[in-house]
Order: sequence, then structure tokens, then C-alpha cells
Amino acid sequence: MTREALEALIGRLEVWALIFGALVVIGVGGETFFGVRIWWNNRKLQQVQHSDDLRSQAEIERLKKIAEDERLKTAELEATVAGRRLTETQERAIADSLRDFSGRNVFITSYTGDAEAARLGLQIKHTLEFAKVQADNNLGRTIAAEGGVDFGVIISGPKEDKDFMNAIAESLRANGQIEARSLVAAIPAAKIDNSVVGIMVALKPLSPEK
Repeated sequence: MTREALEALIGRLEVWALIFGALVVIGVGGETFFGVRIWWNNRKLQQVQHSDDLRSQAEIERLKKIAEDERLKTAELEATVAGRRLTETQERAIADSLRDFSGRNVFITSYTGDAEAARLGLQIKHTLEFAKVQADNNLGRTIAAEGGVDFGVIISGPKEDKDFMNAIAESLRANGQIEARSLVAAIPAAKIDNSVVGIMVALKPLSPEK
């Protein structure tokens, strides 16, 4: 090969080297450019996903709060409409507190047609008898007066039996969570089956009992 041909070949190789070098630079630059774009897009995607997670968590918490509010409202409604009743534990606690009055007599009554009061009255009757207090059943035999009706449980009788009446009312409140009060009768109560102390299981109070 002549010197001129060799120089021409070297010149062509240098040109191709420059072209390949430029291509390599362009390739590396392109990879870098697209790599940066991919990183940026992934970062934005993660931010969106994180934002969605926060929104989803906030929505979950909101729905939880709504569910809890509805549960509380339902519980309050159930407490309002539910009938009064004594558990077995409450019955025993009431009976134990009244054992000092064993041998005494009471009569127990409620308004005609008030099934809820009659059911509670039967529980109170059973509880008193467990304490050896004779309870005569007159449930459902009281007709509501034209002047209105009473609420809660009213224990009434002569002042001589005030301690007995107060004890029943206090035990129903403290041990049975039943709204009850004692009332000394201005006029001596009529005797019913040898009993002058009466327990009137009146209408369930309008507000939930505590």
C-alpha cells in the first residue's frame, strides 16, 4: 500500500471514529435523559400514590366515624325503647339489701294494658319474695286517672312504713338501675290482701334510665 493510500485510510478511520464517538455520546446522553425522565415520572407516580393513600386513609377514618356515630345513635334508641328489666345479679342484690324486712307485706300493681310494667312488676315481686317479703300480685288492675299518669316505680304507704318504703326505692335505684321513689300517703292506703304498702309500677320514664 502506498503512503498516499495509507494516509487516506487513516483519514477515513479517524472520520468513522469521530462518528462512532458522537454516536456513543448521543447514546449515553439519550440513556441519561430517558433515565432522568423515568426517575421523575416514577417519583411523581409515588407522590400520587402516597396522596391517594392519604385520601383513602382519610376516607376510611371518615367512614369509621360515621359508623361509630350510627352505632351510638342506635344504642341510644334501643335504650329508649327497650323495656325495663332486672338481671339475675340485680335481683339478688336487691333481695340481699331487703332481708331485714323479711315477713313484711306489700301489694304490687300497674296500669291496665301496660305489658312492659307488668313484666317488670313480676320481676320485682319475685325479688321481694326472695327476700321473704310477701308481694301480692295486683298487676294490670290500676286504671289510669283522668288527671294523668305516673312514671317510674312509686312505693307508697303510711308514715309508719317510711323506712321500709325508702329501702325498697333506694335498692331499686342503686342495685337495679330502676327509677323509683317513695311516697308517704296523705290518706292511709286501702288494705289489699293485708298489705298497706303499695308498689306502683307506672309507665317507663321517657328518658333512658341511668
